[in-house]
Amino acid sequence: MVGALVGTATAVVVVIGVCGGGGGISGIRPAFVATAYASRITLATNHDLMSEVDAADLATVMAGIAAYAAPGAAWLCSRAFKATVFDRLKASAGGNNVNTLGGMPSDSYLGYPIVTSEAMPTNPATDYTSLVMALFGNFSMASSIGSRRGIEIQVLQERYAELGQLGIVGTERFDIVTHDLGSTTVTGPVAAAYGA
Repeated sequence: MVGALVGTATAVVVVIGVCGGGGGISGIRPAFVATAYASRITLATNHDLMSEVDAADLATVMAGIAAYAAPGAAWLCSRAFKATVFDRLKASAGGNNVNTLGGMPSDSYLGYPIVTSEAMPTNPATDYTSLVMALFGNFSMASSIGSRRGIEIQVLQERYAELGQLGIVGTERFDIVTHDLGSTTVTGPVAAAYGA
């Protein structure tokens, strides 16, 4: 149980690190903002709000990854982006209604899974000009996790003995390195939806 909790906390930190960086981790999203990689896909003119992103924008982002990265690719965005963009497009597609969608849109778009993280941009009203709104690609080909020390769990019995309680501390040391986003002329395994 304790190991599972520490593992879950580690997974959350990994997603935050990959998305936005922080704590010495260089994230994918800041790298796309700082450098004009070939896979940084600028959306159509004036598509700087989540509500303005359309199917043509998403198709262009999907086409922006290297062919070798398509197997295992997924979308990474906030829940707000999923609702404002993907769910809106699926609900308005010809022939769809609440009954055909089963009342609950699935977490995939054109066969690719959608993974949500609140480490990605969350405000649908924000102007995302020159900012990354969502990512698409095979993240395992763009970043690596290096374990510096495995999960260590320590039980602190003495500190809480007088209260009849236990203290449990779980720690882990790791690093995340983004090593392949392509170049300014060659597409990489991950593409960014970059507001215009």
